[in-house]
Amino acid sequence: MGTLASLRNVTYRYPDREQPSLNGVSLDLGPAEFVLVLGPSGSGKSSLLRLMSGLIPHFHGGVFAGEAIVAGKDVCLSTPRDLAPHVGLVFQDPENQAVMNSVEREIAFGLENLGTPSAAISRLVEESLISMGLTPLRRASLRSLSGGELQKVALASVLAMQPHLLLLDEPTSQLDP
Repeated sequence: MGTLASLRNVTYRYPDREQPSLNGVSLDLGPAEFVLVLGPSGSGKSSLLRLMSGLIPHFHGGVFAGEAIVAGKDVCLSTPRDLAPHVGLVFQDPENQAVMNSVEREIAFGLENLGTPSAAISRLVEESLISMGLTPLRRASLRSLSGGELQKVALASVLAMQPHLLLLDEPTSQLDP
């Protein structure tokens, strides 16, 4: 696969704001690249990730200008569902991402929504549990987990879907030193 994401002169403003969160952003992301986006709170880091996952402009509304191509798809013409097999986003607050009750069910949820065959779901959930060291918590209630454990579950859920582009919004925010 060539370029995973290509943004050209992207500007985006949320519906309730006067100033844009993204202003003239251009970038290219290729396979096997590791890119860290740094900036103060409110500088547009989360907005950039929401854009690349398709949540902006579809979920948040607002005013968008420029061109955003992710996984070969125009973000404005593709839904977040169209991008989901290619782009995985772990939210800044993992509680906002959780939808099921148990660790195992949470990891399987995205795969089920992608229409993954059940035999493959079982294998991918198991691989994800092992790779993230979550096997002992397999049947644990999400409400019983610490912030760091819940963040690991969110990451395991996204990794199980094997996206080409992995986006992590403040990935160490819930972890102890």
